[in-house]
Amino acid sequence: MATVPHARRLTATVTLAAEGRTETVTEEGPDTQRNRMETAARAAVVALGRLFDAQSLALEGAQAIELFDRSLALVGVLVSGARDSRLLVGTAEVRESMEHAAVYAVLDATNRWSVAHRPR
Repeated sequence: MATVPHARRLTATVTLAAEGRTETVTEEGPDTQRNRMETAARAAVVALGRLFDAQSLALEGAQAIELFDRSLALVGVLVSGARDSRLLVGTAEVRESMEHAAVYAVLDATNRWSVAHRPR
């Protein structure tokens, strides 16, 4: 994942791979702390949707939280079905950057979903 600030705008590029396929997605957003997380998380959600041919994924939100004296990224990913939707929630400790943690939190949220929906 790479982030490049542009005059109060941020570009986040996320590359994910699964089942021998790779998807790279670039998203742009305002350069604020919250939007930096959301832009990176949104790119991860779009990449997952492409990898798994799923149009049903959407980022519900991303937030920085403090828990157990640690900084965490918390994300919500909405999965829409034919009759209902489900909120998947994931977390990741901030180690490298909040943007990286947001991507890892998306992967945490969608871990079980991706196993059940992997391409066959």
